[in-house]
Amino acid sequence: MKETILKIEGKIVGKLVGNEYVTTRKREKHFMFKFQGYGISERVLSFLKSRKVMTIKILADDKILNFQLSEYLNSPNTYINEGDVQKFVTITEKHNNMDLNKWNKEVN
Repeated sequence: MKETILKIEGKIVGKLVGNEYVTTRKREKHFMFKFQGYGISERVLSFLKSRKVMTIKILADDKILNFQLSEYLNSPNTYINEGDVQKFVTITEKHNNMDLNKWNKEVN
């Protein structure tokens, strides 16, 4: 499956794998307790929408969190970090559906 690295201002923010956006987050660095989730830049979300990406997979420590792009686009939860507007989706049980170690074994 074709992979495309996604960079913003020279920083790798994730990759496109087929029709899916895959990005990595560390809980202690990226988790926003106020919204109980991980942020994604509106610039990234706009790009994903233009590429007709439908799903987002966040590799967060030992879990894989699955979201629909529409959940982020429609979320009212925003935070401005150093001039970058980020949107957040609160993680629920429906997003947390796979162990990262299991996924790595299936992929490799």
